[in-house]
Amino acid sequence: MADQREPEGLSPEELEAETAEALPERAAMSTLSPAGLDPTAGAAEAVGDAVSGTDGAATDTPEGTVGTVGGAGNAIGDLVDGLGDTSLLDLDVNLDGDLDAAAPINAGVAANANVALPIDAAVSANTLSPGAESLASADQDSALSQNIDADAIANSTQDSSIEQGEQAEDPPPPEDTGPATGNSSLLDLDANVDLGLDLAAPIDAAVAANANIAAPIDAAVSANTLSPDSTSIASANQDSVIIQNIEGSAQADADQTSSIEQGEETGS
Repeated sequence: MADQREPEGLSPEELEAETAEALPERAAMSTLSPAGLDPTAGAAEAVGDAVSGTDGAATDTPEGTVGTVGGAGNAIGDLVDGLGDTSLLDLDVNLDGDLDAAAPINAGVAANANVALPIDAAVSANTLSPGAESLASADQDSALSQNIDADAIANSTQDSSIEQGEQAEDPPPPEDTGPATGNSSLLDLDANVDLGLDLAAPIDAAVAANANIAAPIDAAVSANTLSPDSTSIASANQDSVIIQNIEGSAQADADQTSSIEQGEETGS
């Protein structure tokens, strides 16, 4: 009876020769684009090329990767062709501003005034003068009599007629531009701003005044500078008699009549 021997296993050299190629990683498989792969044989070839490119075993660019990039480039080209003449931003701003301003100014001023300023001053000084004497005396006697017998009258009369506004015509009908050409924008912004301001400020003023002003001023200054045993005397005596009288009236009249029409009239 022949000996039945159990089949011997493969040697390490045989096992190394029979080793299959590792499966691609999940991340590499998820990045493959179906557009760049052949449905049958091309799929296996693209997977093998992607794995070999990931492991760094091959130095040439995988054919499947080239197909994927080409498909993406075609998709971008189709998107650009689809946009055509489309612009990213279409901005149209129309600003219309109207300003009407009127400020008639009328003023009247009347005044009667008497002003008296008697000034008296005395200055005495010793400088580098030992044992010296300096004396300054200023005596002033003033009698001021001021009288106003007059009327200060200011009349300011203003008559103003102001008409502000514009007559706006009816806007023309929109023009028929024909069928749409297909041009469009991703963001189409059309803003119309219309500002109208009517300003009127008639100003009328009248001032009337009667005044008597008297300001007697008296001053005396005495000083010794580096002068031992010296005497400096300054004396300013002032006697003033001031009589002021106003006989008259101060009258200011300001009459103003204004007719202001503001607004816009729209055509029928």
